[in-house]
Amino acid sequence: MQRGDRLTLIPITGNAIVDTPGHILRFSAPTQRQPYDHDRTAFLQEAHKQIGAMRDAALLHPSIRTDILGTLAVAGEEFAADTQGDRQIQRNQSLVVLSDFIEDDSAYRFAFDPALASDVDARTLADRLRKDACLALDGVRIRLSTLESTDLRSLTPQRQRAIRAF
Repeated sequence: MQRGDRLTLIPITGNAIVDTPGHILRFSAPTQRQPYDHDRTAFLQEAHKQIGAMRDAALLHPSIRTDILGTLAVAGEEFAADTQGDRQIQRNQSLVVLSDFIEDDSAYRFAFDPALASDVDARTLADRLRKDACLALDGVRIRLSTLESTDLRSLTPQRQRAIRAF
């Protein structure tokens, strides 16, 4: 991170609206340089400590379900809140999603849902959800990075392709 950069980490939980508040990590890199970059060193040490604690908590208490779509809505709220006071400042905003992309919440179960039986069905569902969703992600660069999971590997190749198409 460069001076003045901001980073927000949002865990993917089983119910993003209920489970996520209080578990979001927000970091702002210092803008005032101290001798020998002490400010930056202290910032990075604290960030690594908090991220490690988040990782350890996720490993100790993994979520049974994954509400990826709800987490995207929370991310949209974070982006909107980040720019509210700084309307005149041009920000380069990016969203990186690390997941196996198997949505598994009360509304969708991608591992079994007939709406993801094929690539075509998955794209149709994605288009419908994109039109219905109120995600504040306009102008945000998005990078999707797949994390292999045992759940993903257990799905048929056709279902895996459909999830990627979604």
